[in-house]
Amino acid sequence: MKQARTIGTPLRQIRKSLDPKQPTPPKAGKPLRASDIILALTVAMVLFALVARLSAALFGCG
Repeated sequence: MKQARTIGTPLRQIRKSLDPKQPTPPKAGKPLRASDIILALTVAMVLFALVARLSAALFGCG
């Protein structure tokens, strides 16, 4: 007769996978974090503002 599977086995596997001491294989494509997206949008906005200010100063339309 097959032994009943307890909840401890899946939880142990999850705990082992979340353990920071365990070396993790490098992932091919990491998912983007919200902080990365916010940083990219901030850099894009600053660059856009600088280009707009420079073009206004050069061409005198502002």
